Amino acid sequence: MEAAQRSAASGAEPILEARGLGVEAEGRPILAGVAFSLPVGEALAILGPNGAGKSTLLRCLLQIQPLGSGEVLVEGRPLAGLRPRERARLLAYLPQLDGRGVPFTVREFVAMSRYAYVELFGGLGLEDRRAVDRALEMTGMAPFSERPMSTLSGGERQQAHMAAALAQEARVLLLDEPTAFLDYGHRARIHEILSAVRGELGTTLVLVTHDVNEAVAVADRVLALRAGRVVFAGSPGDLLEPEVLRSIYGVGFSLVPRGPGEPPLVTSGGRPDRPEEPAREPSGAAS
Repeated sequence: MEAAQRSAASGAEPILEARGLGVEAEGRPILAGVAFSLPVGEALAILGPNGAGKSTLLRCLLQIQPLGSGEVLVEGRPLAGLRPRERARLLAYLPQLDGRGVPFTVREFVAMSRYAYVELFGGLGLEDRRAVDRALEMTGMAPFSERPMSTLSGGERQQAHMAAALAQEARVLLLDEPTAFLDYGHRARIHEILSAVRGELGTTLVLVTHDVNEAVAVADRVLALRAGRVVFAGSPGDLLEPEVLRSIYGVGFSLVPRGPGEPPLVTSGGRPDRPEEPAREPSGAAS
């Protein structure tokens, strides 16, 4: 939160902007007119039901998914005009955990994220090795550095992927459901790492999640999609209204009070609204 407050106080320009993003597949809209602006150091959570277009939006922000309309700007510059190495110094990506192992040790895997700084056919320099060491320490993976990635548990593997993203030293970190399928302990560890990343490094975060409680705990602001369109954009406090949540997910919600100073716990239940046909995401996309 401190980094976000410093950014607001200084009147800094947005670090990441989406302007009228649109994507179609087979003549059907996947995203339509999606726009937002994110200041330096803040955290944005992207919510929505399955098929809403959340992961497609994240891939558009990374230029992985071609846009039909609109543009993405980083530090005021069109992302489409930047070279891959320039993009890699600005944006880092933590994809969904897919369960596949890779034939590298943890340190080797994390070191590969330094490609944006290493000369072609060159080896790691002193600053590269320091960045790898910092990332391993920050994520708690230093004791695992010589372990093969294939021997790690799901939670440990996600922390290794997080270390690789941090070693990239990008200004914006984009995460696609970073705590999905993790136990409570590893979920809490990922949240601790994200808090440290913001507090110590001032990194801006964009987080796709299915968990409303996670969004409220991590984010400064929330963007919610339904059928490819923005249906909510505002603060976590404004999100915590049962009718607002119903408008996003089409099902009833309850708010359970917690301790002083803590946001209420969000729980769902009740009969769902009549379902609408979701926007279909491109083949192979997760929502």
